[in-house]
Amino acid sequence: MKKRLPRSLTESELGQMQKMSMEQHGLGVYEYKFDGTITYIDKVIIKILDLSATYPDSEMAVGRKIGDLIGYTSSTGTVRSRIKKTGHFYGDDYHFKTLKGEDRWVIHDAYQVEHPETGEALVHVVVTDITERKQTEKNLLLSKQKLDLHFLQTPLAVIEWDLEFNVRSWNPAAEKIFGYAENEILGKHSSIIVPEKYQNQIDMIWAGLLEQKGGKRSTNENITKNGDNIFCEWFNTPIIDKTGKTIAVFSLAQDVTEHKKAEEIKKVLFTISNAVNITRNLKDLFEITHSALSSIIDVTNFFIAMVDIKKSTLYFPYHVDTKDDDFFPITDFDTKNSLTGLVVSQRRPILLKKNDLEKISAQKGVWGPVPLIWMGAPLIVKDEIIGVVAVQSYLDSNLYNEQDLQVLSGISDQMAIAIDRKQAEEEVKKRTNELKRLNDHLILSEDRERKNVASELHDSVAQSLAMAISKIKTIKEVDSGYGIETLSNVQKNIENAIKEVRILIHQLHPQILEDFSIDMVLDYLIETVKEKKQLSINYINNLTEPINLIETTKFTIYRAINELLNNILKHSGSLVAEIELSKINNNIQIRVEDKGTGFELNTHQKKNYCGFGLYSLSERIKNMGGELIINSSSGKGTKVILIVPVNV
Repeated sequence: MKKRLPRSLTESELGQMQKMSMEQHGLGVYEYKFDGTITYIDKVIIKILDLSATYPDSEMAVGRKIGDLIGYTSSTGTVRSRIKKTGHFYGDDYHFKTLKGEDRWVIHDAYQVEHPETGEALVHVVVTDITERKQTEKNLLLSKQKLDLHFLQTPLAVIEWDLEFNVRSWNPAAEKIFGYAENEILGKHSSIIVPEKYQNQIDMIWAGLLEQKGGKRSTNENITKNGDNIFCEWFNTPIIDKTGKTIAVFSLAQDVTEHKKAEEIKKVLFTISNAVNITRNLKDLFEITHSALSSIIDVTNFFIAMVDIKKSTLYFPYHVDTKDDDFFPITDFDTKNSLTGLVVSQRRPILLKKNDLEKISAQKGVWGPVPLIWMGAPLIVKDEIIGVVAVQSYLDSNLYNEQDLQVLSGISDQMAIAIDRKQAEEEVKKRTNELKRLNDHLILSEDRERKNVASELHDSVAQSLAMAISKIKTIKEVDSGYGIETLSNVQKNIENAIKEVRILIHQLHPQILEDFSIDMVLDYLIETVKEKKQLSINYINNLTEPINLIETTKFTIYRAINELLNNILKHSGSLVAEIELSKINNNIQIRVEDKGTGFELNTHQKKNYCGFGLYSLSERIKNMGGELIINSSSGKGTKVILIVPVNV
């Protein structure tokens, strides 16, 4: 008995299926004869084929050949052949292009049916559009390929850790940074790349990651397979499952050793530059430089040599060496027979390794013990070599490399500038001290000369005048004639001369300067001015005990106050002044103030007010470590404050 085929769907049944497929499952249905003529097609199929514009009503496609619509006729013969044999065909994912050239992916399920009226055999096809799913799969695959490519080619180390901190995955960049191949490190603990001294710190970071409480970013010191210490910046992310539990840790690591070293070099350069301002002398500068360099280069054996090519001299103001203590100055320096001379003659940084040093030593070009490695750089200022900085090792022949030489060369430029500035500063200090000593000598000489003049006036002129007065008096006693009146006039003139000489002697060198403290000296000066110049002076003495100053200091203060009082009389228009004497910290402070006309303080008027005499005294006071401060404004008087250290 012939097997009965399933009957073909009626239009109502097909419409109902179409509706269900569109609304619920996104399925499309069409039927065609074995010769390829379409007998039924729904709107979903029209949409899948992107033919809505051509066939706004799906009925319009009925009667057309299936190949005209679906564009993949090569498969229809296979479908019909299999259906004839088995009655059913289920296809795999199938890709085709629409007539507009757009990609489509579908799954079609076909089986043979019978037309309900004519009994003709038809092919009934149910189509599922999986284009969107396929595109998603394609995008996911592309994303995975990109991720795999990134994993393989990124310069960042990409590492996955299990919960025991063992390596689960390891990319080529990680191998390049740390030196371990993937097959060498998989399953190994993180401690293999962590220096022992930092293990506790890393354990704390790991604990924070597992608890999802921190450790996501850090910069750590690591160790390579070769034992080199490097610095890496780590970005860590815990992998969390749906329950919120950490199941692994994903890490990215970047080798920042060069960046770290660059930062350290910047710090060293700043330290050396700043040392010029904070150090007292070259020795302190060299010590700070040596200490700063130790953070980037091994300076166990280190020296700074200063050279004067014109004078053929070389000396070592700073040196630290574990074997050699022969760093005596050289007065016949020859650049041809020493390592230092080699740097000077070639005017460039030089790195000498064991073989080089042995050859040079054989030619007597090495002073002292022969190191295993030596590195030096010239100190150059304004194209002139002023010295050499060098390091060496007696234990490790590979302690330095070309990179270290570049670092030392860069540092040497800043060192040369710092040394030159400090030398200039010390030269200025030296000259300042010499000028101060010269100034002190001039003051002493001037004071001594004043004493001599005063003594000469007292011992010679004054005594001669006194003897003349005595003789005149004798003549007057024995003679009462015409000459008596003339002699009386002569006597008055001589007595006035004696008085003026005594005043001059006092002004040249008041005896009170030698015998009394500064407060009594000022008191004496004020009383003298009051008597002679009719200036009312209010004297305020705040000292609780006498202060002993050396005679030259007292004399300078005496001269300055006397000059200020003269200025008040000449310029202020005031007959009232106030002088206040105090001791503040370790300084004598004297305030001289008037309530006169005052003036607007500018450089020109200040110099006019001071005059050459007071200006000269002001310079002397500065050389003592003191200061002369002038404050004035028009109509408000003038205030001058004199400050002098007690210990001068």
